[in-house]
Amino acid sequence: MKFGFGKFPLAFLVFLIFTSNTLANDDGGGESDRDRHDGPGKLRVFDSRGIVVGPLVDAPFSSFSSGVLITVNGATVVVPIRRMTDSGGHVSSTQYAWAEGNPWYPTTDCSGPPAIIDTFSVLRPAEVVRRGTDVTAYIASDTYTASADLRSYSDAKDRCIAFIGVGGAWTAGSAYSLIQYFLEPLTVHY
Repeated sequence: MKFGFGKFPLAFLVFLIFTSNTLANDDGGGESDRDRHDGPGKLRVFDSRGIVVGPLVDAPFSSFSSGVLITVNGATVVVPIRRMTDSGGHVSSTQYAWAEGNPWYPTTDCSGPPAIIDTFSVLRPAEVVRRGTDVTAYIASDTYTASADLRSYSDAKDRCIAFIGVGGAWTAGSAYSLIQYFLEPLTVHY
């Protein structure tokens, strides 16, 4: 009597493949809570003290290519990061910083919390603002404001441009000092 793959029911073959993969990947229960959450072998972002910030994620629809997934006051957000640049304009191959965008403000002098304009985020939107050495992530409120007065925006470090207009935005529901909890420079590794 000959047995071939055609003789076994498909469900049994799937069971065998699943069982062999599960047993081959079993590490005896030694994985950490972080591994179960982020997945083993995932790239993570670390601060300058070696503290895990969170998993590195792609942010293909934002103006930044990558960010770190963190939870702030119960809201999960992606905070963008960028490669650090020194005073001579040289880009680091190993060190990262929190990436500030070009925030829009309801005030004429770029003061106070920014309006959060993010139409692509599937998570709670956030806007990162760098003022001197402080870097703050402003987390959107849980409701979208259909129309907001926009009176200025920041297009470069410490530069504010007056603007009068109306746009769709979220208001900032909370602020989170990134530097207070996670010091720069950031690094990315397993």
